[in-house]
Amino acid sequence: MDFLLQHHWPGNVRELENLIERAVVICQEPQLSLQHFIRLSQRREDKLLREAQAQDLTEEEVTRRYACMMLDGAGRNKKEACCILGITFRTLQRKLEEE
Repeated sequence: MDFLLQHHWPGNVRELENLIERAVVICQEPQLSLQHFIRLSQRREDKLLREAQAQDLTEEEVTRRYACMMLDGAGRNKKEACCILGITFRTLQRKLEEE
């Protein structure tokens, strides 16, 4: 419960609901534990790192994809994504436009 309470939920209730739903579906045990939530919250970042290695992505492309991932986590709210990433709105725009 402490993990859920202390976690920054950039997507607000929607992100929390999604995490709990995924944990219930994936968990094979009768009770959810802290480890289930930690593993699920790390999967997106791990997937991005694996893609970066497999596809030999540039640093700019990894940064762009991470910004997109955070934007999705913030419910496509750019202002919220900027707060999560600690960057300005213009910097976020540039990251999203880079190809």
